[in-house]
Amino acid sequence: MGENMRIAVVDDEPFFQEEIIRCLKESGRKLGIRMSIESFDSAEQLRREIRETGTFSAYFLDYSLEGENGFELAQYLNRHGEHPYIIFVTSYDGMAVDAYQLDAFRFIPKLEMESRIEEAVTSIYRECQPGNRRYYILVTRDRIDRVDYRDILYFKKDGRYTQLRTARHWVSIRKSLKEIWDELPPEEFVFVNKSCIVNLSHTVGVQERYVILSSREELPISRSQYKPVRDKIFEHWQAKR
Repeated sequence: MGENMRIAVVDDEPFFQEEIIRCLKESGRKLGIRMSIESFDSAEQLRREIRETGTFSAYFLDYSLEGENGFELAQYLNRHGEHPYIIFVTSYDGMAVDAYQLDAFRFIPKLEMESRIEEAVTSIYRECQPGNRRYYILVTRDRIDRVDYRDILYFKKDGRYTQLRTARHWVSIRKSLKEIWDELPPEEFVFVNKSCIVNLSHTVGVQERYVILSSREELPISRSQYKPVRDKIFEHWQAKR
């Protein structure tokens, strides 16, 4: 991200657009973070700006936009940027859970903008500093790679090996699932059964003893783990609100 955060605000209501910008500027001054903030009245305006000048560090989006909802815009941003930071700032309480299906970084009710925008800006800035990016170190026979935690969907036991699943591919690792668990931050991952570790950031639901991921995959939860898994996912979602 560098030293300057380039932030897009998309809201077709002038009052709320100005309030979001005001909160962002106050947060930047308090935290000592340099920002360039650009505002847009519509999704199409933002798309045009991205085509002409490139992507932004973060996007603060309203859900209800004239001619298009914020989900459609978020889908576009996910297709045209690597791990975009998408923050929904909205009056519509009913879409909070759905926002996680798009891997939204935060969901902020408009009545809580004052406190929640500062927290979101701080988290984004810290996460993007070079020393704070978090990776799984992947060692295979002929290469060593760093896999950003945000790329990982889950790890699954496969005989003597473990398969790492990302949105793009599978990678075979010659380690046990227990060895891999010991290398992961426990606040970001969960054992859903004895053969599978899931990234909490990609969970979008728990139904009938299955955990549902942003990839639309459904992974079984063992009977003994059902309540702990459900509670840990719920706590993770609450922390992101």
